[in-house]
Amino acid sequence: MLINKTIKHTLDKLVSLHLMKGLQPSEIADAIFEKEYSDIKMDKASNNIQLIASFIEDMDGEVTHHKMRYIYDQQKKLQLVEQKLGKAPYKVQWDRENEISKLLSTLSSQLKTLNNNDSVEVLMAGIPEELVSKIKKAVVYLAA
Repeated sequence: MLINKTIKHTLDKLVSLHLMKGLQPSEIADAIFEKEYSDIKMDKASNNIQLIASFIEDMDGEVTHHKMRYIYDQQKKLQLVEQKLGKAPYKVQWDRENEISKLLSTLSSQLKTLNNNDSVEVLMAGIPEELVSKIKKAVVYLAA
């Protein structure tokens, strides 16, 4: 199978992202002891855990209220990070599914340029099973 450094790097990033749990609620909760933090709330909605940390930033006398919203799945993996400045709506800062989709798209393009279907199957054997189906969908078995 042809794997160049670029494909190896993309695969490493994909597997690392899949295995990484991300910043944990207990780590965020420790911030409440810092003077800038005013509030940390956590609740459970359906299959997700939501944590909102509120803090104040004072830059040269201009005070801005921030809220960071962290969404976790039941496996304690961080799924989404959103930020709210003042009264503005929340804006996505990081989205696990979006990051995985970007990496799969990149991997798909890289594999199509170097390999055939059989080679791709060998490569899939070394990737966590949960990701294999996503990668196969993205690659479409190089038939395109």
